[in-house]
Amino acid sequence: MHKYVPPPIKVGQSTDVGRRRHENQDSMGYAQLDRFAYKGAHLLITADGMGGASGGQQASSTAVEKILEYFQQGHPSPEPDIAIREAVELAAEAVQAKAVEDPRLEGMGTTCVVVIIHNGYLFAGHIGDSRLYMWRQGKLLRLSRDHSRVQFMVEAGIISEEDAKRHPHQNFLARVLGSNQQPRVEILAPPRKLELGDRLLLCSDGLYNEVDDEEIFEILGTYEPQKASDTLVEMANENGGNDNITVQILSYGDLQPPQVAESWFQFPNATAGFAFSLFCFVLVFLGGFFVGRYNQARSYRSNASNAQPQDHTDPCIAADGADRCGDDDDDDDDDDAGQGSLSTPDLPPNANTNRKPASKPAVRPVARSAPTPVTRPAIRPAPVPAIRPAPVPAVRPAPVPAVRPAPVPAVRPAPVPAIRPAPVPVVRPAVLPGSRPVLPTPPASRPVVRPSSKPTVR
Repeated sequence: MHKYVPPPIKVGQSTDVGRRRHENQDSMGYAQLDRFAYKGAHLLITADGMGGASGGQQASSTAVEKILEYFQQGHPSPEPDIAIREAVELAAEAVQAKAVEDPRLEGMGTTCVVVIIHNGYLFAGHIGDSRLYMWRQGKLLRLSRDHSRVQFMVEAGIISEEDAKRHPHQNFLARVLGSNQQPRVEILAPPRKLELGDRLLLCSDGLYNEVDDEEIFEILGTYEPQKASDTLVEMANENGGNDNITVQILSYGDLQPPQVAESWFQFPNATAGFAFSLFCFVLVFLGGFFVGRYNQARSYRSNASNAQPQDHTDPCIAADGADRCGDDDDDDDDDDAGQGSLSTPDLPPNANTNRKPASKPAVRPVARSAPTPVTRPAIRPAPVPAIRPAPVPAVRPAPVPAVRPAPVPAVRPAPVPAIRPAPVPVVRPAVLPGSRPVLPTPPASRPVVRPSSKPTVR
């Protein structure tokens, strides 16, 4: 395991009361820690106080002193994020205690930015509108967010960054250290891994309200930390100096010009070397691929040009029909039959039998009639029986029995009995004693008028 060797770290800091104020209410602090888990760490603090009379100066200086005391003489947490939060909370309690002791300091408060550089990492926390910037590889990054009413309006899209600098409510803060409210510290998460050449800037609002980010970027990338801090304070005063100005700058390693490789195998960093190696590998792979394809195509063309048509005729049958292989057969037959063969003379008993026999004289073939050409049967490939798939039996669906609905019995309405009205009794009037019964008067009969008979006149 390699031991961590920190690069050279330089710190420059400067503060000024400005052109309009009579008292500098800003405070700053720097310390290189050497206790517990923070041995070799660098601590930077910037605070911007506020309050009537000398309350702002008392608040900022008290906060810086308590935070330094916590890390140098106290028992800070081994976790830098937790330690920053605890330090700010202790500072807030100290500021509130002073406000209680002296009624003239009631309502005082301060902003605060705390930065710890430890083992090559940046840990930070802030409250209020004091800012933290980082300059890295030609870029200016803002790592903090203002806890102000104007910043909330910018994030909501109501106003722009340029309008926020001239807004009448730019001094209204939503979070401060030391008021009656509980301090809410915003921690930078996750911690940032520092690179060689990085620069950190801690400042109060007296700087960024007077100097643009483009000018801050140019100064940070040009001068050493102390020279850059003094230059920024002078520029803020030249542009108005309406508030107290405080600047702290930390450089993590020296600014190095771009490295140029001295030879083809040297690279300024590991990334460039890896990229070049990968490029060479891809180049070699593509070269081998195309060469292989070219050789393969060339081999195909060579085989195609050397290919000749095959002669399927019988080599023993000449073009005129003569049998070229028949002479050897006949000679063999003659030898078997004892015709046309040379007799071997009798040798004496003591003759050397290991001598090679005399070469057989060439026998000229006797002219013969043209033999009948032999017809060789054509070789036909055996017929391949056609493979017929096994017949698949037709699957017939089982007959579905017809479902007949059950006969519904005819519903005959029950006979309704004839309702005969009950006989109404004849009510006869009662006959009172001594009275006559009243009989119904019969209807008056009309006399029948008959025409009178008239004498017949003849």
